[in-house]
Amino acid sequence: MHRFLLGILSIPFLVSLGSAAEPSSENPDRPSRYPFEQRLIFFSVLEGLYETGVTGEALELLIPNPEGMWVEGKPERTNFVYACPICTPAFDALRLYHSRKTFYGQKATHYNTFGPGLDDETLSKLQDTPEIRRKAIRSLIESWISLRLERMDLTEEKRSEISENLTEMKNKGEELLQTFQEREPGDIFTEHYKDWKSCPFCDGAAAAGNHPF
Repeated sequence: MHRFLLGILSIPFLVSLGSAAEPSSENPDRPSRYPFEQRLIFFSVLEGLYETGVTGEALELLIPNPEGMWVEGKPERTNFVYACPICTPAFDALRLYHSRKTFYGQKATHYNTFGPGLDDETLSKLQDTPEIRRKAIRSLIESWISLRLERMDLTEEKRSEISENLTEMKNKGEELLQTFQEREPGDIFTEHYKDWKSCPFCDGAAAAGNHPF
């Protein structure tokens, strides 16, 4: 684990804190770079965004900067733990959804999502303090992942395996968060995460994995 953390923290300024690189035209040589649980998170979030119909201010509150996990100079808007194994696929899903196009068959309406949008209570929580916003995000992630797991009709053995792996990923994310919080005062990581009690994406994913089946 320490080698994992050192590797993350040694990247020169973390490539502008996670800014996107140019896409490759080739297929991955190692598809396992995103193992099953990370693909589960990615597709759960993407499907949840479309089915819920997250748009406008709600989407901007979830992903204020599609080009990176932070908003420079505005740590209070941060929702993701940098390099977290759960936050990263969730962030990728949000980035993809954020850049979505109008449905080809909806030229007259210009629709680009399915659902009616977030309920007023959830939107109000996203608009509240950073801590309350992160709690609302946790609830969304838990509901989206648990719904996808229910639809997959997995065996008890596979569900147990997923639950264990999500918990392990959550632990890695929480250890990263703790490491960032323990850096020197004034450090950019410390400034972004000093008031965090936990990672909302980690909490939501692990909770979904622990739902009874």
